[in-house]
Amino acid sequence: MDSDFQRGEVWTLPKKQKLIDTILRGWPIPPIQIVKLKDSEEILDGLQRVTSIIEFLKGEYSIDGTIQPKNSDLEILDGLTFSDIEKKVDSEKDPFYKNVLNTILSTSISAYYIQNPTSEEIAELFYRFNSPMQLNPVEKRNAFMGDTRTQIKQLNEFFIESGARKETLGFNDIRGLYEDILVKVCYFFEFPDRRVIKLTTDKLVELYRENHKFSDRTISTIKSSIKLFFETIEEYFQNSHIKLSRTTVFSILLFICDNLSSLHKHEIQKVIHFSSGRIEKNTEIYNIYRNLTISGTTDAININLREYILYLVCFNSIENIKITTVDELFEGVSDYYIEKIGVRIL
Repeated sequence: MDSDFQRGEVWTLPKKQKLIDTILRGWPIPPIQIVKLKDSEEILDGLQRVTSIIEFLKGEYSIDGTIQPKNSDLEILDGLTFSDIEKKVDSEKDPFYKNVLNTILSTSISAYYIQNPTSEEIAELFYRFNSPMQLNPVEKRNAFMGDTRTQIKQLNEFFIESGARKETLGFNDIRGLYEDILVKVCYFFEFPDRRVIKLTTDKLVELYRENHKFSDRTISTIKSSIKLFFETIEEYFQNSHIKLSRTTVFSILLFICDNLSSLHKHEIQKVIHFSSGRIEKNTEIYNIYRNLTISGTTDAININLREYILYLVCFNSIENIKITTVDELFEGVSDYYIEKIGVRIL
C-alpha cells in the first residue's frame, strides 16, 4: 500500500462516495494493477480505490444517497456508514439492509499482476496508467443516452450535410466541436430567460442527464438557420476560405435564429464578412466585437452584446455605427432583447 511510485491519497470525499455509490449500484470497478516483485507486491494503479474502500469499511465516511442518477434505495442509505448498516442488519432484521450489506461484501474487483518488471518499466507503466486522454465536455455529455443526445447528433449530421467543414468555417469537427456549438444554440433559443445566466458545463450536463427533449420549434428554427447560413456561404464565399471561430459561428447562428423571419442572404453576408474581420477589422465596433469573442465567451453579457453588435452590423452601414465603447452598447441591447425574445437582460 505504500508504493514509492504512487501518488499521495488525493481523492476528495465526493469522489470516494461516488466509488461506494458505484459498488452499491452493482456497477463494475476498474481493475487493480499490482507489481509482483521477488519479496513484495505493490499496487501500481488503483491505490485510491483500495484506500477509499478500506476507509468506508472502517466507518471514516458515509454514503451520499443523492448522487445522480437518483435511486430511491440509495436515498434511504444517505448519511449511513458501513457500521450503521451492520447495526441495522443486526437490530432491525430488515432484508433490505441485509441485501445492501451482501452487495458491499460480495463485490469483487479484478487484479492484474505484472511479474518482476524493471524500475524503468514500473515508471513507464505508472505514467501510462495515470496519463489517459481526458474527456472533453462533449464526450462526457454523450455518455448520457437519450433524446438530448439523439437530437444534437442528428442536428450535427444536418450541420455537416449542409456544408460544415474546415473550408467553410475555418475549423474541423474535432472531438465534437460542432455538437458543442449546436447544443449551446439550442439551449439559449429554447430557454430565452436563461440568457442572463452564465452557461456552464454543469448546466449542459444536467440537460443531458434530465434527458431534455428540445421542442419542434427549436429544432426547426435552428435547421432553417443552418440552411440559410450555409446557402449564404456557398453563394458569396464559394472560392474563399473563411476563418471563423467556434464563438463567432455560435453567435451568428443564434443571431439568425432570433431574426430568421427578417433576414436574407445578402444581410447574413455582411455579418459573416464582419465576423471574419475581412473588411471592418480597423473599426471600433469590430475591435469591441473581437474582444468579446476571445474573453469570457460563455458569459451571458458577452453573448448578448455580441448578438446585438451583429444586429447593428446587419441592418446598418458600418460608418453609421458610432459606438466606440462597450458602455454605449448597453443603451440599446436591452430594448433589442425585449423586442426579439421578450426578456429583459439588464
